[in-house]
Amino acid sequence: MYNSVLVSWSVRYLLASFATYLPWKTCTSCTCRTRDGGGPLNSTLLQKSGEDCGEGEISGLSPSEVYFKEEVLNVSKGLADTGEVQWQLMLCNLACLFLVLVVLCRGVRSLGKVAYVTTLLPYVLMTILLIRMASLDGASAGIRHYLRPDWGRLRDTGVWVEAAMQVIYSLGICTGSLIAMASYNRFSNNIIRDAVLIPVIDTASSLYAGFLVFATLGHLSHVTGSTLKNVIREGPELAFIVFPEVIARVPVSPLWAVFFFTMLCLLGLSSQFVAVETFVSAILDEFWSFFKTGKRALVFRACVCGGAFLLGLPMVTRSGPWLVDVINTALFGIPVCNSALFELLVVGVIYGVEHFLEDVQCMVGQKPGLYFKACWMVISPLMLVAVSIFMVYSYRPHPDPLVNLTSWLVSIFPVFVIPALALIHSCKASQMTQATQDWWNLRNRASEAEHDDGDDPLQQREKKNKKKNNTNTNTDDTKIIGSDAGSGRSDLGRQGKKPLPGDLSSEDGVVNDGYGLSGEADFYYHDEDFAPSDTTTTTTTTTTTTTATTTAGAMIAFPAPPPPTEGSRAEDVTTRM
Repeated sequence: MYNSVLVSWSVRYLLASFATYLPWKTCTSCTCRTRDGGGPLNSTLLQKSGEDCGEGEISGLSPSEVYFKEEVLNVSKGLADTGEVQWQLMLCNLACLFLVLVVLCRGVRSLGKVAYVTTLLPYVLMTILLIRMASLDGASAGIRHYLRPDWGRLRDTGVWVEAAMQVIYSLGICTGSLIAMASYNRFSNNIIRDAVLIPVIDTASSLYAGFLVFATLGHLSHVTGSTLKNVIREGPELAFIVFPEVIARVPVSPLWAVFFFTMLCLLGLSSQFVAVETFVSAILDEFWSFFKTGKRALVFRACVCGGAFLLGLPMVTRSGPWLVDVINTALFGIPVCNSALFELLVVGVIYGVEHFLEDVQCMVGQKPGLYFKACWMVISPLMLVAVSIFMVYSYRPHPDPLVNLTSWLVSIFPVFVIPALALIHSCKASQMTQATQDWWNLRNRASEAEHDDGDDPLQQREKKNKKKNNTNTNTDDTKIIGSDAGSGRSDLGRQGKKPLPGDLSSEDGVVNDGYGLSGEADFYYHDEDFAPSDTTTTTTTTTTTTTATTTAGAMIAFPAPPPPTEGSRAEDVTTRM
């Protein structure tokens, strides 16, 4: 709901951009003076409009800032002053969530196809905008400022905190989305390669977006006669105040406005798709026997989107921007760092890092290097602890007591949920921190295949891919066994593949796959041997989607976990870690 509200702001601007004259180009209100030709603030247009404004009533705000705060958000004076619902934003939010439902109606199968558009098109639009902004006066000065970092800022703890939060936002760490989307990969997918490639492309995309941001800031600094530091804005103000003001000065401004806000909408929607699918897949996996029919899964997805719309109504009121700011600062701060620490504790200490390394080895044929082990056990925990301490040290209470209370409640609740649930399961002697027997069966299965073929899983996969490329599959003979399209399980059944080893049928409807693994007839284990021949891997779209969403990080904090393409879901949920 947090993401969908931010996207609704972008949709509101996008709809307003389809006009011959942008509504934020000039201001005829007494709350601002318009900038005339880049000179000092004056009230020329106010006088032409017939407004009788006293000198004390004119605040000197730019037209784009007045349009954003008074026309779009109509923000109130504080969190306690709720005010009425802004029906334009409410309808935009409803349209966004309806689009999410349409895209996710078939789960990962439909999401994988849409991901190509939401991933690649923002890069194209960003490149077009960068070329246009770089040609404006003063853009080179902004780019030079971008490429000359102030190393003295490294002594500022706030810089480290913001950098850590940006990494968490862009990569989608500790939100469950990476785990959920990675569960659609094949068992032998090279996760070591992905773990290196995704952050590298993610960082490169952020750097690329930085050129667009600072070229725009450099031009605004040039036309206003202000220093670059005075025109720099953070968060939503950068996207909805600075960029609209610069775009309004460019010839054919409606066209560039459409390009820019289309890019923002695509970036935000791509994150929203994954966020919703992560939550839905977690519930469907837990209660898959109930949701195994497509209709029930589709109804559940509709309920999730409807619930997000209802929960987002307070954020589209006049006090909504205050609530959005509280969630942005409180929820994505200490709670996320604590979640990361708990993940490292469970994997590295409770489950055991050596066991985890062996698990990776049985999947890809090699153990992760010393660098990964050092990060999991030493570097990452120490950095997360340091960032958490910096957050507490730099905390400054808000003047509004209600904002402080809401922030603390939002921050504390997620921190205590994880240890509380861990304590409950410990008292019940739960085996949640131990690998299941099914997982050990899969490991033994991979080990047997390695000894039989004399190759590691990666070499086996290459051989199998070559065989698949040389084999023409007759689609008329394709048979889908136990597929559940409605829940996103696009290929849990086999499609025109060779018979599974062992007896596939029994009187009680239980399937045995020949490796000691059994389950109901519509849901059984499989690996690359039994994946559809026309299915593509998720690696390419996974990396590109993450990096494309990252480009919004410099403007709006859209978490960007990667959606998969249509690919084979990994083994049963009981085998996931």
